[in-house]
Amino acid sequence: MAQRILVVDDVAEMRRLVWRALRAGGYVVDVAATVAEALKMDPGGYDALLIDANLGPERGADLIETLRSRDEAVAARCLIMTGGSLGRLPADVATLAKPFQLGELLDAVRELQQPGTPAKPGERADVPADADAQPEVARPEVARPEVARPEVAQLLGIIRRLRARERHDLADYLHDGPIQELAAASLELQLRRGAPAGPAADLVQQQVDTAARSLRGLLDEPWPLRPAQTSVAEVISARTAWLLAEPPAVDADLPGGPDMGEAPGIADIVELMLLATETAGPPGRAHVTVRADPSLLEIDLTRMPDRDDQTAGDPATARPALGGLAAALGADVRAELSRRQWRVSLAMRR
Repeated sequence: MAQRILVVDDVAEMRRLVWRALRAGGYVVDVAATVAEALKMDPGGYDALLIDANLGPERGADLIETLRSRDEAVAARCLIMTGGSLGRLPADVATLAKPFQLGELLDAVRELQQPGTPAKPGERADVPADADAQPEVARPEVARPEVARPEVAQLLGIIRRLRARERHDLADYLHDGPIQELAAASLELQLRRGAPAGPAADLVQQQVDTAARSLRGLLDEPWPLRPAQTSVAEVISARTAWLLAEPPAVDADLPGGPDMGEAPGIADIVELMLLATETAGPPGRAHVTVRADPSLLEIDLTRMPDRDDQTAGDPATARPALGGLAAALGADVRAELSRRQWRVSLAMRR
């Protein structure tokens, strides 16, 4: 008896193409566009459920958790089709990255039918969540609340949450728009392809898949807002690399230095220092040193151009920007701005 599969995807073209691919593989296939529509179809009675990670305003993971509350074993029969990291996915549910090959789709479905075998086709689902799902990690801890300026930490936290929201909105747009369209185009090409495939079709297929992977990189690569690093230096380097020609050299693991709870907040300040000294020219290189004692945090930033024929920038632009940053942080700032090298020292109470 043919196995029954339910495909849940809010994009009609993807539902149609996945339906065609699975029917050609010998499966009996039904489709649904929303969580409510799927729940009306007795989804627990299917041999496999292929669920899109992003169902418009809903999440595929929400459907899985609803089904899990009725039958714990249903998770082993679910496969999440994902166009990128859109929040925490269930660690015990298989995933399949879009765009996928026909063989990958069929292999993923077959994996679901092997009891006791962890189904992890495509990519792992236990990656760290987006930063907006982990506000407690992103919030800096103040070591000495009786002397610190709480409004600074609060403002940095607000900025971090705003950027996390922007990333989440970008993820929704990319998943519902170009990634879905490229995934559908890839599947359509594969379903129309004859055997053997011509070189022109192979080239178009390669171009489509490459474009989709590039877009997925915006969602899957660790962003500065997701500090999975294990040292203050790693957090600073990851947070600020986008402003420079290469990640900065960071010396922050010093005796009596800051602990990891303060790392996101310190990285915020270094990032703001780099923004204040950013020039209109190509990004340069930088070295950062962090020193701390129980009451004082000091950050030294040395910035230089990436090439010998470049200058560090315009001091007339950098000085007022640094002064404004210091005033906002309640910090003292010193700057030595020469033609080839800028040295900025910022000190503030902890």
